[in-house]
Amino acid sequence: MKTLAGILAIGLAALSSSSLQAQTELTDIFQSTLACTLIQPLLADVAINPLYVQDGDACVARTPDDESLDYFSDAACEQPVDFSETPVQDYCDALLDSDGLGEGQGVVEEQWTLSPGSRLDVGARPLEGVLWPYLQRRVYREIETANGLCSLEMRVYSPSPDATSTQRPSMLAFHGGSWSSRGFGFFGLELTIPHYVDQGFVVYAPFYRLLGDSDGSAACNQADIAQIVDDAKAALDWVQAHAAEYGSSDKPVVFGQSAGAHLATALAVDEAESVSSAILLYPPTDFADFVMRAQQGYYTDEQGLGILERVLGVGVAEADVSASPIPENSFPQRIVESDLSVPPVFMIHGMQDNLVEARQSVRLCDALSGRELTGLGVEIEGPSGLRSVSDCGTDSTLQLIREGQHALDVCVVDTLVATDLCLSGSDDSREEVSLAIGEAVSFAVETSELDTPSGDGGGEGGDADDVVARGSSGSGGLGGAGLVLLGIFVLHRRGQRQ
Repeated sequence: MKTLAGILAIGLAALSSSSLQAQTELTDIFQSTLACTLIQPLLADVAINPLYVQDGDACVARTPDDESLDYFSDAACEQPVDFSETPVQDYCDALLDSDGLGEGQGVVEEQWTLSPGSRLDVGARPLEGVLWPYLQRRVYREIETANGLCSLEMRVYSPSPDATSTQRPSMLAFHGGSWSSRGFGFFGLELTIPHYVDQGFVVYAPFYRLLGDSDGSAACNQADIAQIVDDAKAALDWVQAHAAEYGSSDKPVVFGQSAGAHLATALAVDEAESVSSAILLYPPTDFADFVMRAQQGYYTDEQGLGILERVLGVGVAEADVSASPIPENSFPQRIVESDLSVPPVFMIHGMQDNLVEARQSVRLCDALSGRELTGLGVEIEGPSGLRSVSDCGTDSTLQLIREGQHALDVCVVDTLVATDLCLSGSDDSREEVSLAIGEAVSFAVETSELDTPSGDGGGEGGDADDVVARGSSGSGGLGGAGLVLLGIFVLHRRGQRQ
């Protein structure tokens, strides 16, 4: 195992290098017990809705911190809860299990836990004081493929384990990862989920089959994009069938980051009547535009071109924009040509995004508003000069961040060494991204099928009397070890999470 000094030296060097060798070194480092322990300083001081235990004749609220106790979800101690703690090391082991992550290994039906991943405070919008979601794992789909049985996992995040009599709103959230990987794409998704659970949402986060064979089991990889979209539709069907078990609506808001935003877009367009609205972060929405710009030499990002070739199954130069899977995944053109009705959409995209150009969101905005599909962009106006807010028709919105890069919702500040770890941009730009995320949460509440029940969430949205503080670390400065760990995360997100 490498020494801590070695980790720091290689990590800091890699932060300023995009070489494959440096990223490979970081991968080896992260797959160690030592590196995993470095997560601890990054855990936010969050809030948590209590469970209940029997104390003599009384039923009392208690933070679930002792597995030997019998817990209940209600103040009468009548509804038992199977609760099991997830240690940080177990979280790391699962995140780095490239063969088994997201495929239902170790799922215990009806068991609840708390994921350390939804306490990691490395997003552009801080988590301090936000509600820590309870988590339950299920298997939502089993598919017999050429290489065996592929089991796909659904992770359910809820303000509390009880299925309340008052319905909660639902969100169906898809991770990024170039349609090819899971770990660091799902890591990014868990940074955002607490902001929605804090407002009373039950968030359903499915895994799906993958392109290629770099991640996932043999049974769940080597899928094509149509099969991956089919998994997204199966996940929606599962939410509709099982939402009542979690006290939530069967008509979710769909959410996604990058490749996950493409899947959310597909549902918003193809399953519009079953979706309340869509929130899309840096989404690839228009395969035809992607391919044509690459063929004409306007799009030259090597990583993006490699991803595009995996999606198409042919070299970009040989791609026929009239052949599947391009037309069915060119959503702006489909909306315009077929005059499709789409639920309200909220988009956030960085103008410095070289992997998924901001014009992908602009073209979708054009289509929703009935404008010509130019994709030329929107002028950044307003007091800060860093963020634009544009109407995309009656109910939809596009927010462009001038300094934002791909994965702009990942940001770490106050480090001991100056780095480019804040993909939001400058401090002022990070604040604009945080505000944009906050407005996306408000949009979700306003457009969900039902209003958020009062007292269900924590933080700004909940009743402080019903929430117990929890957490051993705030969101302050990081030491060098924490910095390197974030470097690992960000390098992987740059390399794997479209």
